[in-house]
Amino acid sequence: MIVANDGILTQLLLLQDFPGITFFVQHILIAFVFVCVWTAYAGAGPTGWTVGALMLALVWTTYAMYLGPRGLLFEEPYYSGYRDLWWLSFSGGFVSALIGW
Repeated sequence: MIVANDGILTQLLLLQDFPGITFFVQHILIAFVFVCVWTAYAGAGPTGWTVGALMLALVWTTYAMYLGPRGLLFEEPYYSGYRDLWWLSFSGGFVSALIGW
């Protein structure tokens, strides 16, 4: 649910880019491990959800900074800049993780 929200909100609406199927596989793996560990550590309260969503968005954004090239199918691969990463991806990832959590 969290990854589908991130794929629709962040990638489709904000960045207007198709990330490819590996994007969803990588984000599912990262989100599953992170949510399990975070819930065991912080609990399932509203504060844990909010801070957990913030931390998950930070993990997704820093992962995309180094290992998330864009434009792989139709053009030369490139990496996102500051605006795409921190203004669009981070805020979209936070909102989608908060909704999905």
